Amino acid sequence: MSTNDSVSPSPPALSSDAITTAPPALPWRFLERITAYKEPLELGLTLVLFGIALLVCWHLVSEIDLPSLHSALLGIPAYSIAGALAATVLGFIILLGYEWSAQRFAGVKIPTRILMLGGFYSLCDW
Repeated sequence: MSTNDSVSPSPPALSSDAITTAPPALPWRFLERITAYKEPLELGLTLVLFGIALLVCWHLVSEIDLPSLHSALLGIPAYSIAGALAATVLGFIILLGYEWSAQRFAGVKIPTRILMLGGFYSLCDW
């Protein structure tokens, strides 16, 4: 094996003609123009979609027979409601234990009130 085999070839030298500027990020003028209005367009689209969702919900809710709904809610046994509430409280307590162990593992001290509030908000799925 010769000494030239271990040496990698150097890249060719670039002339000033070979260096070009990078193309624009958005090649179409239309896209470049609308990016200036990105936030108002996002807000408008969000409001339109929210309005459509409200119309769909109104259409679905208008088909509900309120006396039937009332009798169905009254037909739920009390032990089912108590079980659902107990499961919710148990889930909250388990989540608080998870949050407490996470803060302990991270080596930080978070006030209990803040820890409970954060656990409550994360359980709410907002």
